[in-house]
Amino acid sequence: HPEVYVPGIELIPGHSVPEPRLTLPDMLWMHYHDEPHPIGWYLAMFGWVKLFGTGELALRLPSAILGAASVPVIFLLGRRVWGPAVGLAAAILLALHGFHLLWSQEARMYVAGGFLSVLSTYLLIRLASNTTAGRGVAAAYIATLVAGVSTVELFWPLIGMHVLWAVILLPRDPATPRAGLFAVSHRIIGLQTVAIILSAPELLHGVYRARRGAVEPVALDWLREYVSFGFLFRSTDGAAGPLNIGSGPRLFLFALAVILLLLALGAPGRRARVVAPTPTLPVLPVVLLAVLVSGFMIWLASIALHRNWALYLVATGPLLALTLPRLAAAIDAAVTRFGAFDAWRRRADAPVVLIWLLGLGAPLVLYAASPIMSLLADRAFLTFVPYLLLILAAPIARLPRDGAFRPAAFALLVLL
Repeated sequence: HPEVYVPGIELIPGHSVPEPRLTLPDMLWMHYHDEPHPIGWYLAMFGWVKLFGTGELALRLPSAILGAASVPVIFLLGRRVWGPAVGLAAAILLALHGFHLLWSQEARMYVAGGFLSVLSTYLLIRLASNTTAGRGVAAAYIATLVAGVSTVELFWPLIGMHVLWAVILLPRDPATPRAGLFAVSHRIIGLQTVAIILSAPELLHGVYRARRGAVEPVALDWLREYVSFGFLFRSTDGAAGPLNIGSGPRLFLFALAVILLLLALGAPGRRARVVAPTPTLPVLPVVLLAVLVSGFMIWLASIALHRNWALYLVATGPLLALTLPRLAAAIDAAVTRFGAFDAWRRRADAPVVLIWLLGLGAPLVLYAASPIMSLLADRAFLTFVPYLLLILAAPIARLPRDGAFRPAAFALLVLL
């Protein structure tokens, strides 16, 4: 059973798969060399079982806690982007979402990844739209990104969408001088650079342990089931078996989701104004951090059992990440030459665009890339399901505040 991969369980040596990992060195060695998933979640669970034991309740409680905690966070995110009605609707959808509830009862990393995903996006929008968000929020944003990458593999596409959004839609303060590594772009891009540097060792581990054939094959049914409220009534086999609601109801659910997506295109957001916070990050500490992390990655590559030269190339990642602010500034300058696109981004509701990028943009990119790489593990897409639910709940913002329309919409969500 996959839950036995939690370290600290007293398995039988020589007869169990995996072997018991009762000490920190054994745990680190096995999960670096033999386990394809990120190591951070296992490291956290190793500390957890040392405190609370390895009973079923103890093993599964972290997922239950984080699954429950995701509900108020998605409410806060929805309230900030579209208003309290949409936030409440999305929270209802997530709280009663069978796929989310299933993985909130398993000692696996997927719900933790979903929680960190929503939290990081909430912190990002807060940083972008609130001039009073200080160092604590910035540090929390970096820590959440690093923790997310250390929890689930699909956090990398989320970071990619965060960076793309910041590059395209966040303004640079014209009063900020262009001298210095980070002064040329929005401060948030500097924070993302630091997060990428700190997360780079997990990228090396992912390249080291990459494999094929462990997930769903490429099929249009997978895409339909994702769009249908994030695998709400999924028919593919998996840990819980298929939920056979019949082809007619499945088609109705998909059609309903498509209609809601079309309606969401016109749902008015709160149009939170994005700002250009200052001051910029100090250059020397970040460069020193990149050098140290790169050196650590070279050591990790040297102890790998195969793919060493590929890993040595990956070890240059922290140094390459230092070019991100300058690259972002160059892209920003290039975009301004396209008048129509530049006009669109200036009038766009930036937080709404971010939710669309995460709820549909990232999954579609991953689906398109899946013939080349094994990516379509439906449980791993819990990183993106909350954003899809937010988009599907967004049409509530178009309903009149007075009258019975909004209460009726909430009742239909509960019924669904």
